Amino acid sequence: MGALGAFLLAGCAVGAGLAGFLLQRSGLTAESLAALSSYAFACELYIFLFSSISSSISASLLYGLRSGALSATELESRFGGAAMVERRLSRMLSTGILQRSATSYSLTARGIGLMRAYRGCRGFFRRGTAGSL
Repeated sequence: MGALGAFLLAGCAVGAGLAGFLLQRSGLTAESLAALSSYAFACELYIFLFSSISSSISASLLYGLRSGALSATELESRFGGAAMVERRLSRMLSTGILQRSATSYSLTARGIGLMRAYRGCRGFFRRGTAGSL
């Protein structure tokens, strides 16, 4: 289980505990709903920020430069187009959303589910045609 999965597991458990505590203490009131909404917003913000940073080119570049200067050749080999694509493909393979054959990549069942969720969200929020990327 990755860091995001661990956070979701712990976050859901804490959220369920918070909901139980608030409902037992004060019932279903505007204050308890506000507290749960605040908790959900904080979790959403955490997920957004830290999942965005893991795929950010700028963050990767700054992280790579923290130990000292890099030459233009080193920067290109670490952060050039081909290296970034390989890193992203590797990440998608390790998370199980892509599978690799001898000559190509294809979506796994998990990847298809992710794409369906993505398309559904795009359609729901009216961000272009739900069937296209």
